Formats: sequence, C-alpha cells, structure tokens
Amino acid sequence: MRNGIQLGFLPRALRTAIHRELNDSTIQPDKRIAHHLGVFNGLKGLCMILTIWGFTFYFSWYSVISNLNDANDMSNTLLFNIVSCCVYTVPTFFFCSGFLQTFAFMQRDKKGSMFTWENLGPYYFRKIFRFMPLNVICMMAVLFILPVIGSGPVWNTFKSGAIAGCTDNWWTNVLWVNNLYPRNYDDKCLPWTWFVPCYVQLSLIVPPLLAIYKFADNKLVPAAMFILLIFFALIGQFSLVYFTDVGATMVRND
Repeated sequence: MRNGIQLGFLPRALRTAIHRELNDSTIQPDKRIAHHLGVFNGLKGLCMILTIWGFTFYFSWYSVISNLNDANDMSNTLLFNIVSCCVYTVPTFFFCSGFLQTFAFMQRDKKGSMFTWENLGPYYFRKIFRFMPLNVICMMAVLFILPVIGSGPVWNTFKSGAIAGCTDNWWTNVLWVNNLYPRNYDDKCLPWTWFVPCYVQLSLIVPPLLAIYKFADNKLVPAAMFILLIFFALIGQFSLVYFTDVGATMVRND
C-alpha cells in the first residue's frame, strides 16, 4: 500500500487519509487493524439483508401458490440466481467469524499463552454451548408448540414434514452433527439450521490450525499446508457436486 501511495495510484484525498493513519502516533501498532474492524459489521449487515430477502422466496415452497407455472418459469431464469444464490452469503459469515477469531487469538496471545488448557477450555465451552439454549428452544417449539398453532390440510402436511425429523433425530442437533447426519435433507431436524453446526465445527478447528502456524519455525510450511488444505477442499467439493449430479444452487437441484 505504501508503494501505491508513493506512485500516486490512489486519489489524493485517500492518499492523505492513509498517510495520516500510518503516521498517527496516537494509534498503537497492535490496535491499528482493530481500528477498522467495523467494516465487518457492514459486510454482515448487507449479507443478512440479502439472506432475508432471498429466503422469503424459499418460504413460498411451503405455501399454496395460484400461479405455480409462472413461479416455476421465473425460478428457471438467469436473474433468479440472485435469489437462489443467497445461501452463499453463509460462507461470508464464516469468513468474518474466522477472521475475527484468528485476530482475537493472535492479538491476545503472548508467547503461546492462548494455547493452554486454561484459555482453550473456556473458548471451546463457549463455542459449543453458545447457541445450545436457542437450539433446544427451537426444537421444543417445533415438537410441542407447532402442532397446536394451526389447522387444515395444508397445515397438516407442513406440520408433519417439520416435526418428522425432530421426532427421531433430535439428538443430532444437540451434538451439532445435523449437517452431516442424517444424509437426506427431509430426515433432518430443523434442516435449515445446517449452518449452525458448521459454524461450531469450524470454530473447533481454529485453535489447532493457529497453533501450527504459531509454533512453526518456518512460516512457509504452515502456509503451504493451508493452501493445500484449501485446494483439496475445493477438489472435494467439486467432485461431490459433479458425481452426485447436484445443481449449483437449490433451484438447480432438479
């Protein structure tokens, strides 16, 4: 960035602001990045708006639609991918969370002190049980409140579909594995909450990955390992989509 400023690639007003930021002695070096972390609030807010807007269309799958043929034609258009791709905002939340967790670890860590059981214990406890009360409340609502708040043939169909998974597989939500088991989407309990166990699982592997980077003498070794990990993850995802003939979006799954 300094080279860009010196060569004049940036607008003058922006160059002046960055120069002032870099030369401001009142901002400590370890707090300089934290000074700008508010950008994640805007990023998460925009993704949340897109998610809410997109899922209002998904909820129509459980409704009685008078113009069903028109709805099907609309879902097959190119522009409708903006709606069907709203699920891809979830990786944005994962990125924000992973970055902030990594930043918090590395900022607070002094000579590896964050990688002791005294600090890792509360971290793991908080990540595992943070959303557990809300998770249990949602399951109780589905099992005991949902059956008595509606009626009618359409309601009964929706009710039976929503309750069936939680009747037999409620324990998968308690153990945060409902994104992996059962395999069939309709057999899952609260299947639309798949991203919560994903968040928990990814949070659990953050400390080991950071420990590998922290204690490595040659930082190129963990960097190469992380690049290979990302590469194999992309290959695995592509293979899964290709060989199981799954569409790129939920709308294209047919």
